[in-house]
Amino acid sequence: MGSVYSYDLTGVTTTPVANGAEANSAVRLSLFGAWAPSTVGVHFIGDKVSKRSVAFAKPASGPTLSAAASDAVGGAVKFRYEAPTSGACFGDSHNVAQIGRFGSGLTQLKMQLSSCAGSKTAVFTECRMVGANSTNSDLPKRGTQALVNGATYAVKCFKGPDPLTGQATLTLQTTKLDAVNGNVTTVNTFLITRPGSMTSSQYLSVANKYPLPGQRYNTDQFTGDVAKVAFCKTAAIDTLIACLDTEVPES
Repeated sequence: MGSVYSYDLTGVTTTPVANGAEANSAVRLSLFGAWAPSTVGVHFIGDKVSKRSVAFAKPASGPTLSAAASDAVGGAVKFRYEAPTSGACFGDSHNVAQIGRFGSGLTQLKMQLSSCAGSKTAVFTECRMVGANSTNSDLPKRGTQALVNGATYAVKCFKGPDPLTGQATLTLQTTKLDAVNGNVTTVNTFLITRPGSMTSSQYLSVANKYPLPGQRYNTDQFTGDVAKVAFCKTAAIDTLIACLDTEVPES
């Protein structure tokens, strides 16, 4: 099907968590720090004073992600959103799920929540997808659906095979899940630098970056519940979307 990593945190009470993907089946997700089971999935919490939390995974050998420019690549996550405790935005972007770290020529596929630098009036989902062709100027792309405190969301970020020339198209899909009134989906598309090959030996992490920053620098900490995380790689965009929809359904 194309799933590379698939972690279901629903009902999880112990660590580590099995990888349900076809590939990397031995790569389990370890939970660390101030986390607890919740009705949605796993509740992560942290601050700059006394608490940090994260989930992380990496193969024992070889890259965490290896995708050619001709591959379709994407990630998806289901989470319950908690608004800032003061003000309408976060001082720093909050990591939800990512593979890799950011830097010129480095690979990263990351879904996060926006900071005050992006909007001072609301919080939105963002995605960054970069690879061998990318530079430090390739910043995260921000969606347009403002998040609602306490609501649960399914977020998907993906691209098809790189075109031979020009820019690649990145799609960020944000769905507010509502079994009573119906889901609300916003699809945003962006032109980005063709990532080229995407190869990273850095960690897959959820709710923070890993290795963790020092306590006083714990500004990327996501606080809220994460239910599912998945990353897929296929040869075509249609099969990639089907993979993400299967691993993180909008229900």
